[in-house]
Amino acid sequence: KWPKDIKMTKDLIFRNKQPANLKNLIEGAGCFFIGSGPSLGYLDLNQLKERGILTFAVNNIAAYSNIRPNFWCSCDEPNSFHNVIWADPGIIKFIRTNNAEKIKQHPNLYTFDINEDFKAETFFTEPTICFGNHSNLVDEYGNKGGRSVMYPAVRIMHYLGIKRIYFIGCDFNMEKGKEYVFDENKWEGGIKTNNQNYELMNTRFKALAVEGKKHGLSFFNCSPNSKLTAFDRLDFDIAIQK
Repeated sequence: KWPKDIKMTKDLIFRNKQPANLKNLIEGAGCFFIGSGPSLGYLDLNQLKERGILTFAVNNIAAYSNIRPNFWCSCDEPNSFHNVIWADPGIIKFIRTNNAEKIKQHPNLYTFDINEDFKAETFFTEPTICFGNHSNLVDEYGNKGGRSVMYPAVRIMHYLGIKRIYFIGCDFNMEKGKEYVFDENKWEGGIKTNNQNYELMNTRFKALAVEGKKHGLSFFNCSPNSKLTAFDRLDFDIAIQK
């Protein structure tokens, strides 16, 4: 039996419904966050394969070209993503708990619980992972709704102990015919919604940059021609060297 004075703490990440104990797994590391914006086409992605480079991708960009991230996260329905991601044992995968119940077990699969109430001051410490705001909620900046897988990705990277995040493929601007770096189209209403969400996210990420510094976390935007203005800009090649 456990001694009565032992306090069992709830983890942020789970494996088979048990605490995963991955906190500070790679403490002090730097990591490239990979989005799916067309600007990826201007970068030499082969450099991401060099020793010492850590990568965290979201959604289907993890199945693009020769990208094979160390970590991956999604929040949408599991059938939205390529099977090559699910089947790859070399990718540590993080998905919402309720989505894990819809698919079979896959190698290196972990789960997390979400909340939909964005507050920058508690983002890095709250017991669940923020997915943005529910469509009926207005944040402290006057923004209603607005969810993105980027929020959970940032929180998980912080949980893993990563201290420097370099954003690539985060264009924060979507145009018809240039939606993604890969060949996939999006309907005009979806493009409009995404662009509105990017403006909202710049406001929230600016606040997260301030809060992140309190936790020893730094953000850098390495995406060419990006409209992600919340973070300091840094050349991709310099980030690789760092």
